[in-house]
Amino acid sequence: MPFKDPDKARTWRREYKRKRRAAARAARDRSAGDPQGDPQGPPVTFLCVHRRATYVLRPAVKGGDKGKRAEFHDGRLTTADPEIIAALRRHPDYGARLTELRDT
Repeated sequence: MPFKDPDKARTWRREYKRKRRAAARAARDRSAGDPQGDPQGPPVTFLCVHRRATYVLRPAVKGGDKGKRAEFHDGRLTTADPEIIAALRRHPDYGARLTELRDT
């Protein structure tokens, strides 16, 4: 890096990583398709290293909305809900602790 000032180098690195994460997130969103297009598409299976993981996608509101959760049983979740599919594909754990089971 051409920066002699460590603060400038740190800022540059932080911005670079932020842009890379945004580009990766946009690519995942494009591959996820349009969540409003087909309300009941084919079911998708996700695998998680934690057997009883629960991802809170939309928190519940007292006296109102029940929220949205993705609950894994034995490390596996199969769903056709496009909102859950898109949210799990955008989640930071996707690719590390959380993966999608695809047909080959």
